[in-house]
Amino acid sequence: QSWLLHQADMAPAYRYHRMFLQYLQSAHSAERWVIKSPAHLWSLGALMREYPKALIVHTHRDPLRVVCSLASLVDLLRRLASDDVAIDSVASEWVDDIVLGLDRAVSARRDGTVPEAQAVDVFFGEFLADPMAVVHAIYERLGIELTAEADGAMRTFLAENPKEKHG
Repeated sequence: QSWLLHQADMAPAYRYHRMFLQYLQSAHSAERWVIKSPAHLWSLGALMREYPKALIVHTHRDPLRVVCSLASLVDLLRRLASDDVAIDSVASEWVDDIVLGLDRAVSARRDGTVPEAQAVDVFFGEFLADPMAVVHAIYERLGIELTAEADGAMRTFLAENPKEKHG
């Protein structure tokens, strides 16, 4: 993890990433790709060099809640392979790395690595309170048309998948 965050050159990984997406798209054409992963926070420079026209939706959430959520996920995954897992140890492993990712993201925004016109900030609480209002704001801010079909599909998904549907 330390090597990945502090020494790895992510450019080859993003080149492969693009090639893999192009391969997938060869059978399923689409106007754009949507890539959702907070892991990109640590490598926005490499991401933007490979995808210079990328539009970034930067979701902001209380970092303490991020640490708790991530620790819970990693704890669950580690328990699949070990009985010796402690969630507090997992959380302390990730705290500094999460702060590093957030710092890198802020720097990428400030120094123009991510151009202002290509980014929109979303507050997690606002998204939870009114997801469709936030989606409309994202599309408007980034200059993308939100078709009636896409709007309807999102509304249907939200109606069929309410929060806590599965516990």
